[in-house]
Amino acid sequence: MSQSSLLLSQEDVLARLIHNLNYGDGVVVLSGTEGSGKTTVALSTFEKLDTYNHALITCPKQATLAEIRYKIVTQFFRDPLFDTDEIMTDTLIRLSNGRSQSMLLLLDDADLLSDDILQEILVLSHLQSHGIRLRLMIVVNEQNLQEFKKRLPPKYQSMMLNFVLPSLSYKERCDLYWRLLERTTKKPVVSVELIQSYLSRQSGKPAEVASLLQEVLHNPESLQDQNNWLMMVMLGLFILVLFILIGFWMWSSDGNEVYIPSELPTVVAKVETRLEDQQSPVLIHVEPLKKKHPIEALPSK
Repeated sequence: MSQSSLLLSQEDVLARLIHNLNYGDGVVVLSGTEGSGKTTVALSTFEKLDTYNHALITCPKQATLAEIRYKIVTQFFRDPLFDTDEIMTDTLIRLSNGRSQSMLLLLDDADLLSDDILQEILVLSHLQSHGIRLRLMIVVNEQNLQEFKKRLPPKYQSMMLNFVLPSLSYKERCDLYWRLLERTTKKPVVSVELIQSYLSRQSGKPAEVASLLQEVLHNPESLQDQNNWLMMVMLGLFILVLFILIGFWMWSSDGNEVYIPSELPTVVAKVETRLEDQQSPVLIHVEPLKKKHPIEALPSK
């Protein structure tokens, strides 16, 4: 997805990222849930910051320091001669040869990197005195963000500026679905109402919308079956709640007999009312309560 096709909430985050990368300092962190479009938004900064020299590192779970050095240096410089055993600060300074450089390094899934690799990369943001302005943007899953911060030295924790990618609204989910559908040649056989029903129940991740489109195009029967099953479950729950309410109403409306607990005063009052007119007297008979017995509620006339 290019920058021109980003959704409204994504464009807002991108604009703030661009402003900070151009005029701010420190380490920029973009976080969000799995499948929220973090990488798409982060890569869109490359289109907007076309005067920068870019490097993208998709961090593997297991990578050596030499491998990461090689991936970074070979993206910043064409056919460089360097030793992967040399620390990157020395390599960048030597290859820049005193020329002013504006660099943007994007680390996707940076929480997978080891501590020694992270610390060497973080130092790259302090090369201004050598004419190198390197902005570092880190992409991490939101659930790993706090643990990731704890791994960093305190001075870098205070330098981190976090941008959170929000979940897509229902309208944005619908917009994304129709945009993706326009790129396909297949025509869906699922009703618009059913698609909207599924979109309304999603959590707001672009990956969920893309997955729904694949189901619509390649396995529409499963969507209808799942929807029928969900409707049956909802109907069953409704009937169950209805029976509970009816039972409670019947129990609470049974006023013919009311037993007074033993801890209450051992006197029971039988009240008779005559309702011929509003001024009718009320007759009260009081008798000792020898044992629990019901109060008879006289029917009203």
